[in-house]
Amino acid sequence: MKLSEIDETIFYKLQEQIGSDSDIARMIGCSRQAVGKKRKQLNIPPFQSHKRKRNVQIIQMSKDGFKGVDIAQTFKMSVSQVYRILKGS
Repeated sequence: MKLSEIDETIFYKLQEQIGSDSDIARMIGCSRQAVGKKRKQLNIPPFQSHKRKRNVQIIQMSKDGFKGVDIAQTFKMSVSQVYRILKGS
């Protein structure tokens, strides 16, 4: 598949199945920058990584009263990382 053959529908499917611009570029055999340029031409937002979804869950757990230690164990990360995410929210 060539980058020039990719339309909006195909690009969304690639994002869903493969993920980031870098991963799509590796699969197609072109540069990450070329994929990013094509994505911008098609007015498609950057891939929403699983980390954003995870961070929303962490914030919600904190609001629900869970302690940082419990959240860290749930997501298999350090307590300090949990607090960095909460501080940035």
